[in-house]
Amino acid sequence: MNISTIDMPQVLNEPALVEGRLMEVNWACGKAELHDMPQRIVPLCFDPALNDDMRRLATQYVEIRGRGRFNDNDEWDVIYVEQVTSTRSWSEPFDLEAFRNDPNPKIFDPDKMVTIDLTQEEWEAFNRTLYEGRNT
Repeated sequence: MNISTIDMPQVLNEPALVEGRLMEVNWACGKAELHDMPQRIVPLCFDPALNDDMRRLATQYVEIRGRGRFNDNDEWDVIYVEQVTSTRSWSEPFDLEAFRNDPNPKIFDPDKMVTIDLTQEEWEAFNRTLYEGRNT
């Protein structure tokens, strides 16, 4: 039996995509913590197949994909990690020169643009929602 599955919760039915700093990695037990906001910690469980990635990315800002469960406060109770990748934190400085010299830039392609057809009422409701969100 896999050590990381011994303490696994039975119902992990919510898809999870979260970012934060990977901390307290314990590959022997298959457990770690994701610090996604000040004062908020998300418990993580992972299989031994991810040990090398978890060890390599410990203390770095990462993106976690997996399945999890929410608690009564609508916060993650636990996430079972299926994939972990390094990413850049929004709090890190932006490297403009690297962006300008990127050999594979992400380019807006109008041929791949998706359009939607809204009635005037739907557009007004959508627009009102955007403005209300900005003003709160």
